[in-house]
Amino acid sequence: MDTIKKPINQILDPQQATEDKQAKLMDEQRRKDGDIVTAGSENDKVRDPVTGERMQIRNATENPEQVRLGDNVLKMEFPPPDLGGQREYLLSLFNTTVSRMTLAFTIVPILAFSFSPPSLTNRPLFLLIPSLGIPAALSFMWMYRMQSKSQDDADRRAWDVERRRGLAAGLDKDKDGKIDVDEKIKESAEWLNALLAGVWPIINPDMFTSTVDMLEDIMQASVPTFIHSVRIPNLGLGYNPLRITALRALPDAELDRVTQSLNEDEREQIKGEHVNYEMSFAYRAAPGKSKWAEKAENFHLLVEFYLGVKGVTAVPIPVWAEITGIVGTARMRLELIPDPPFIKHTLITLVGLPKVSISITPIHKKLLPNMMDIPFISRFITDAVNTAAKEYVAPKSLMLDLQQLLSGDGINRDTAHIGVVVVHIHRVKIDKDVDQTLSDTDIYVNVCLSPMNKTQYSTRIISKTLEPVYEETAVLLVDANAAKIGEKVSLQVWDSDRFTADDQVGHIEIDVADLMSNHNAASHKITPMNKPLSNKVSGTIEYTIGFFSKLAPGASDSATEIPKEILDKEDFKKVRKSTLTDLEAAVVVTPPPEDFVSGILGIQLHEIRELGVKTDNMSLRHGGKGSSERPEGEQEVEADKGLPSSYCTVMLNDEPIYRTRNKPMTATPFFNATTERFVRDWQAAHVCIVVRDSRMRENDPIMGMVFFKLADLFKNGCMATGSWSLQHGVSARELRISTEVSQACTTHHAPLLIGFDTGTVEVKGVKVELNDRSLENDIEVRLTTTGAYTKIKKGVEDKDDSSSDEETSNDTVLHLPIQTRYHSALVINARQKGLLRRNTVAMGIVWLRDLIDNHHGNVIRAKLWKASDFEIMKQNYAKAEETAAHKAQAIGTVEVRAVFKPGIADVHEKDMRENPKMQKSWEEYVIMKREGLRKHIGKRSPTMIDDEDINATTDKVEEDPKQGVAPAESQGSLDGKIKDWTSKQDNLSAEHRGIKQFKGVRTAEWMADGVKDTFAGLAGRLHRKERQSTMEKEA
Repeated sequence: MDTIKKPINQILDPQQATEDKQAKLMDEQRRKDGDIVTAGSENDKVRDPVTGERMQIRNATENPEQVRLGDNVLKMEFPPPDLGGQREYLLSLFNTTVSRMTLAFTIVPILAFSFSPPSLTNRPLFLLIPSLGIPAALSFMWMYRMQSKSQDDADRRAWDVERRRGLAAGLDKDKDGKIDVDEKIKESAEWLNALLAGVWPIINPDMFTSTVDMLEDIMQASVPTFIHSVRIPNLGLGYNPLRITALRALPDAELDRVTQSLNEDEREQIKGEHVNYEMSFAYRAAPGKSKWAEKAENFHLLVEFYLGVKGVTAVPIPVWAEITGIVGTARMRLELIPDPPFIKHTLITLVGLPKVSISITPIHKKLLPNMMDIPFISRFITDAVNTAAKEYVAPKSLMLDLQQLLSGDGINRDTAHIGVVVVHIHRVKIDKDVDQTLSDTDIYVNVCLSPMNKTQYSTRIISKTLEPVYEETAVLLVDANAAKIGEKVSLQVWDSDRFTADDQVGHIEIDVADLMSNHNAASHKITPMNKPLSNKVSGTIEYTIGFFSKLAPGASDSATEIPKEILDKEDFKKVRKSTLTDLEAAVVVTPPPEDFVSGILGIQLHEIRELGVKTDNMSLRHGGKGSSERPEGEQEVEADKGLPSSYCTVMLNDEPIYRTRNKPMTATPFFNATTERFVRDWQAAHVCIVVRDSRMRENDPIMGMVFFKLADLFKNGCMATGSWSLQHGVSARELRISTEVSQACTTHHAPLLIGFDTGTVEVKGVKVELNDRSLENDIEVRLTTTGAYTKIKKGVEDKDDSSSDEETSNDTVLHLPIQTRYHSALVINARQKGLLRRNTVAMGIVWLRDLIDNHHGNVIRAKLWKASDFEIMKQNYAKAEETAAHKAQAIGTVEVRAVFKPGIADVHEKDMRENPKMQKSWEEYVIMKREGLRKHIGKRSPTMIDDEDINATTDKVEEDPKQGVAPAESQGSLDGKIKDWTSKQDNLSAEHRGIKQFKGVRTAEWMADGVKDTFAGLAGRLHRKERQSTMEKEA
């Protein structure tokens, strides 16, 4: 069956098949190298993310005898005392004391008789008393000192033996002179169990709101397709506490190779002051508990599963889930800080799959059996639990900020990533002799950061050449544990196939630890690449790579310390009282530096309160009937009927980058979702957070959106947190958000490389000059874009370069929609005029990466080349001398006056409406433009003219009817009236008013869109497409 299913899946979804193949190849390669990065079968050896050493996976069992195999350090023999050191110390102390006593009995009498007056020297008995008494007193004191010192040294050495026994806490079984991790003794912690037994019943379950959200995410990621939503409305700890069965401290790996070139602060950020522990735990429900009241004494969850076909129907099934048993072992790495509660980040990983047993009983009027007693369902639930637990088995891990959980407000004031790895891919050279089937190739490069095995960036596809030239840049975020867990940057060269999974040609890997050791510097390399699962060289990759760390607030260059002038500010001192560390306070009061415009942007979505849907009278409906207002003192009670199932989508520079999980049937969705992205230019970037309602049998409506430019948000500090009103949708509530831009990374990008990916190219003039003037009358110019493979029927030719931008009207400007700016080029085809066949005589290439956003002075000159194969020439980023080397002849020049306008514009409508994945982005753009949010997108260049862009006229036309003032041209003409009526209906439909207030109309639209998207998806599989960037999802 699998032999039939696999090729069918490859045809239906080639990209997913390629991703699965990529993950499998990387897994097999790491296993071949002895470095397993995914938890597999028991007894696999993987890298421990806590200690950095290699460890063996050990799945837990329910056998309680395993607990008794432990030992107690008190039963261990003391290590041998340091008798040699004690003897040397006592001899030194004895010699010092005897020497002092001898000197005292010798010098004091001599001095007494030498310096005494004559009257006393005649009486020697009078001098004998002080001459002997003083030395005797001193000797007594020195003897007492020697005795005290000897006793103190003996006590110290005795307790040092006990300390060394505790630090070793193990037996050197292999006699190598060192206590390894596996030789450490596991000890019981009954004092901790007694504390848990007292605290467990009185813990407020509201403290676990974020934990419940995390549990929902885990369950959502592991449920089958017929369960499309999971909700946990209630969590109870019961009275039966978790028990710690064993605890032991663990050593740490050496990171000197990584940190030797770093300064003290950077070294502390990577290594840090921390302790490592391994903890075995067990939980078992109390015996003899069968009644519902007795079941509540155990740890339990009330879970609602929404079954059905996603988007069509959902049937809520309430389930009582009781944790009847769990046994496992986890390792923890606790980062220590000088401020309470003295623990910052805690990294947790499971040594193996824990043994979990649960009881699941559907809640019904009649008592139903435990679902775990049914064989098929029992196997399914067990597999789901193991799948969820495997996400945290070493080498994978979970990072928690205990300082925020215990003392803070849950707001992240610093990014989790400490820097970025910048990879600039120049070119690839493939050895044809390695594989004769590579004569006709479609080559692209994937950039991955293992051990995630997930593609972070993919270049464009270049066909029909074994030496593609890309000149593309990828940026990867790196956290503090990258060196410890052995992360590597993987560059993989793939051959694209249209209907099946792609084939890997070769790959290379660069250790992140090596990049960190030479941080804030880039190196140019040409590295041979190997075929997958082989040491055979298949070609070379030319690239430039480097690791760049982030700066401390207010710092310049590569400094990581907070400047003293920041610490002395009054604003800093005021904010410091309500924050946990100096860094958090400095982030709030220090704006990002203007010299470093690139950095790491973090967005944290907290919650929405009293979310509802506006009715015709503009009130909010939270569910059921009646007004949303409640009498004072009455608590909010949710009812499932009519409540929204909301989710948030985050867009950065008009590109969707993150989506939260659906929060089914609740008016108070708690998201607590965080995402971090590298932002090329925070001064020009904008963020739009859209809240939608996931509905059955209709398109998800926009409940509201929040739009802001980062330059306005970060005027006074690197962080902003607060509640923003949801506007321009079917709801009107507030979304609490925290945003922070990490002090920009110590990397300078050229102005050409910090622009938007999505935008519009305005071609204002194309001037062609041929070396042979006699051919100019027989030549016509056609423009195409390589990114979208779209031919432009209308061109702009022979515009006088001396004409100003103000004199160039929109009627004579060519607008080209661009979705992947850094993959695309503007191709100028000089074609021979003719009635039937028009051959391309010459071609000029202008790469859009060479344009600056909103820069009206862009005048780019390129050569017109006559070549035998124009397809290869227009795909490769090549310099003039490189193009000439490929048997191409320059027959003229072309001069292009163009402007790149960042962001989505009206010219994108056709492409975005026809693409099912971009229809929601177009809908959001239309609303933002109608509400006047699109007037100034990107950074305004100093050379930018102060006129309205291509959207400004449309903004005014659509805003006037809303204000009750109709344009003159629309008052009399029929077209104007129709346009006004259409605009008004669109405004009403966006808020589900007018004709859209009826459920049947919205369902009909949903069905029509579904049919259209299905046909569009089928038609799209017949065309070769570059790898699409996928939006990160919470679950």
